[in-house]
Amino acid sequence: MSEVSSTVPPNSQSANNSTAAPSLNLQLSLQPMNHSFTVKLQSRANYPVSRLQITPLLNMFKLFGIVDGLEPASPHFLPPASEAPSQPNHAFDVWHQKDQMVFSWILFFVTDEIFPAIQGATTSAAAWSAIQKGYGTLSYTHQTPLMLEFHTLQKGDQSMSSLLHKAKGTVDSLNLTGHQISVAEFNAIIFRKLGSEFNGIIGALQ
Repeated sequence: MSEVSSTVPPNSQSANNSTAAPSLNLQLSLQPMNHSFTVKLQSRANYPVSRLQITPLLNMFKLFGIVDGLEPASPHFLPPASEAPSQPNHAFDVWHQKDQMVFSWILFFVTDEIFPAIQGATTSAAAWSAIQKGYGTLSYTHQTPLMLEFHTLQKGDQSMSSLLHKAKGTVDSLNLTGHQISVAEFNAIIFRKLGSEFNGIIGALQ
């Protein structure tokens, strides 16, 4: 008795894989999001460290183009062939699924205080742009208060680790205003405040 072949044609199998893979990857990547952001965006002050958590995820799944506009939406429908009606564009469905998944990440990434800034957004790019404009930049007028804060930092009763993290956060905010403080300058100011016995700790931050 001869065997009946049940082999799927190569072209058909390839097409199925190309459509199924994105959905599988998106479903798997969405599961841990509610536990991934230990520091959520709540103000300009913690923008640098909170952004640091979401950026690697976007890069890892090749989704940064969704939020920065380099991967725009595909057309909803394919161009019609002669008299035939337009057909839905599967590429748009895939893009929309990715976009809404990233949008959900952004919602996990922010605190309740940030929601008013993005409540009118319908795409991840719109939400990302609103966050960037509202919290990702500091104006020139912020430089003087931040410089004073950095230069007047005192250890007091806080731990060395807390002081260094607070100083680093202030410097990150200064960088957002366009005033760059080098590692050497940072270390020199901290050394002057604390003394040479802390050289090993400071060197570890370089």
